[in-house]
Amino acid sequence: MQNIHYWMKHLLVPSLISAEVAHRFGLDLYSSRIDKIQERGILNINLLWVILHIFYQLFLMSRRDQIEKDKQALLAKPWVKNHPIFTYDHIAEFYEMFILYAEPRTKKADVRDILVTAKTLGLTDKFPIIAHALDDLASSYDDAVDFETFISDLTAKLGNPFDQKGRVQLFKLIDVDGKGTLDKGDLHKISDELRFNLTEEDIEEIIHNVAGYEAEDVTEEKFEKYLGKRVQRRQVEQEIYRNK
Repeated sequence: MQNIHYWMKHLLVPSLISAEVAHRFGLDLYSSRIDKIQERGILNINLLWVILHIFYQLFLMSRRDQIEKDKQALLAKPWVKNHPIFTYDHIAEFYEMFILYAEPRTKKADVRDILVTAKTLGLTDKFPIIAHALDDLASSYDDAVDFETFISDLTAKLGNPFDQKGRVQLFKLIDVDGKGTLDKGDLHKISDELRFNLTEEDIEEIIHNVAGYEAEDVTEEKFEKYLGKRVQRRQVEQEIYRNK
């Protein structure tokens, strides 16, 4: 089965298959390899699809139960419940994506594989903040990593909103142009990608009440202070909810 995993990742590449299918099967997208296969007349795309589908079903059948057990064991860990950025469901989704790339024996994956697929599927355009963090992360790894290391390092790249240093880092990550301020569009990106659930009124409050009524954007210092107050408020609300 490990040979199937190798073929899936390094040879049976869906450069001529739709992005949706590529995402479904979690494959690398090195199109040159598949081109060489077809040029040599070894396989046509229809036969390749049949082989890929059969291999993948066998691969999943052999691992499905163990993957589910591993996922439930992971999600039961305290750090999942108390994660500063990602919810339980987010981490579960991350794990299901990550495990498609992981070598079955070591359960480690190359983050660059994940990033290649994300770019091909257009997810880097849809979620530029997380994509930027993933890009930085991929370039910092020399080898495959396990899931907990991946989440920990991704969190560090995104910036922990529960401490001052993390909020400043988050500002710099979003301010890709280095202009030193964030406007409404930037704040919407934060809300959508990191699930801060900022409403239009919240964003107006940040811009107008924090930076001034006539302001169109907010500085790093004011952004950090406002976000600090907001996450403290959220912590209090969560504590009240737990004690009900």
